[in-house]
Amino acid sequence: MSSMFANSSALMGEIYVEIRLFLAAYGWYLVFLIIALYLLKPYLVKWREERAYRAAQNPLRVKILDEERKRVRLRQQLEILKASEAAAKEKAASDTDVPKKPKSVAKPSPKPSMPTSHGYNPMAGGGHISTFKPSGGGMRSRGRRRG
Repeated sequence: MSSMFANSSALMGEIYVEIRLFLAAYGWYLVFLIIALYLLKPYLVKWREERAYRAAQNPLRVKILDEERKRVRLRQQLEILKASEAAAKEKAASDTDVPKKPKSVAKPSPKPSMPTSHGYNPMAGGGHISTFKPSGGGMRSRGRRRG
């Protein structure tokens, strides 16, 4: 069991040595690369946004998308028109089949009276005893004039 830990610690030691050697050889290059990327980031982001905007405004792409949008809107309009015609026919058919009956007005059910005692509820407070209600101003604002 201890040989397994000894092998893993030896392996970790070798990895740390390799990392140290890599950083010793290429550390300054990495530092300068990170600084350059940090300084160039705003320019790279702006360049990418401009490129995306130009691609979105490409006249050929806009023309194709406009045609597709018009086709979809026309299809949607035809579907809605067919659905409204079918609903109108269904309503007309249902109006002729069934004679209209006068609607009876249902009386609202009386509200149940509230019992005077709800039982003990410690969260309800003490009943009709007034509670603290802050007025918005603190102790510091009482004697001072505003304005």
